[in-house]
Amino acid sequence: MGVRREITPEALIPITQRLVDQAEMLGCGARFAGAGAGGSLWAVGASERITRLKAEWEKTLAPIRGAGVLECEIDPRGVQ
Repeated sequence: MGVRREITPEALIPITQRLVDQAEMLGCGARFAGAGAGGSLWAVGASERITRLKAEWEKTLAPIRGAGVLECEIDPRGVQ
C-alpha cells in the first residue's frame, strides 16, 4: 500500500486513507479494491489484530450511511 500511495495518491479519499492508517497502526495490511474513491477495502493480519481492527472500522464507518464491514471467511475447500 505504501508504494501505491506514492504512485497514485489521488486513489485514496480521506475515509479510505483513514481506514488504511488504522489497519497499519494495528499491525495489519490493508488495500483498496477497484479504482479507489471509497469503494471496498480489505485487510490482512493476525486474527487478534483483525478482531481489533474490525471494531475500529465499525466505529469509523458507523456515521456513514451505507458503509459497513462485510462478514467473510476463508473457504478451506476453495472454489468448487
